Amino acid sequence: MSIIADHDTRQCWQEDYTLVAAYISYDPAIDVDLDGAVQGAISDIRNNPNIWSADCYAEETTIDGLPARSAECSFAYFRESEAGRAQMRFLLHGNDLYMLQALYPVEGGEAYAQGAEMVMESVRFVGE
Repeated sequence: MSIIADHDTRQCWQEDYTLVAAYISYDPAIDVDLDGAVQGAISDIRNNPNIWSADCYAEETTIDGLPARSAECSFAYFRESEAGRAQMRFLLHGNDLYMLQALYPVEGGEAYAQGAEMVMESVRFVGE
């Protein structure tokens, strides 16, 4: 018996900006661990061989009344003296978990940060 009924992950890159959207539908018999999913994503960033000195935090929130989490990491790229940031949103709708992640260099300025915020806000439409 598989605990995952369906899943999909999409990634897109534009220069040095990466956007990841993931969807996992768990078997109805599974109690989905939203905080575990958040910690797994943070762990993936911390264990990335191109990243070091990652400082991450997550906070509990709701989106349209659904359980959600917001997370952010600030880090340095290992081979460059460039600072980076990752913004993430997680939304649990029944046994369906949705995740959006934007990774970008801090030097990208306010445009990258604003773009990431607009993407993060789009997760609210999933529950409708």
